[in-house]
Amino acid sequence: MTEEKNYPETVEEAQLKYVLFEPRYEWIDGVRYMMPSPSTFHQQILGKLHIRFIIHFEKRPCKVFIAPLDVKFPNTANGKNSVLPDLFVVCDRSKVTPANIKGAPTLVVEVVSTSNTTNQKRDTEVKFQLYAKNGVPEYWLVYKNMIEVYTLIDDTYQLHGKFSKDVKDTSIVTSAQFQDLHIDLNTLFEDIW
Repeated sequence: MTEEKNYPETVEEAQLKYVLFEPRYEWIDGVRYMMPSPSTFHQQILGKLHIRFIIHFEKRPCKVFIAPLDVKFPNTANGKNSVLPDLFVVCDRSKVTPANIKGAPTLVVEVVSTSNTTNQKRDTEVKFQLYAKNGVPEYWLVYKNMIEVYTLIDDTYQLHGKFSKDVKDTSIVTSAQFQDLHIDLNTLFEDIW
């Protein structure tokens, strides 16, 4: 006699099972944050950025990673630090393990949720401080039609540039760490639903 598998019958049941049994979490200073499902804007922009980063870093000593992949920072007195950056670049091979990244990536990109203030605050304040404290040299915050690039100077992020597809002469994102990395926001934000 064969064992009968109990598979969900509908997509909705499968999604509910995933939500109930397989949530994704980030831990920052011992506080657990559940990661909600990303928006369609988030996924479209992240996909387009991922492609541009993969092409740019091909045959270079750095590797590009996309969520969900844990980046583990040293625990603090307050507790565990393990996050799921949307997109990131690692140039130190010793930080890459089969299961996760141990230590600071060279560049981190977060697509900011403008519809959820809790998630927005986590990206623009909580993770902003965590990444600075743990020595991430460059941090990008992606909004609708705009990207802010921060560079780490003396353990504090300084604005490298605010780039917008709507403002002349600021529509090409430049990286502080990778001088030849340029992202044209007019094409990046083009045809986003």
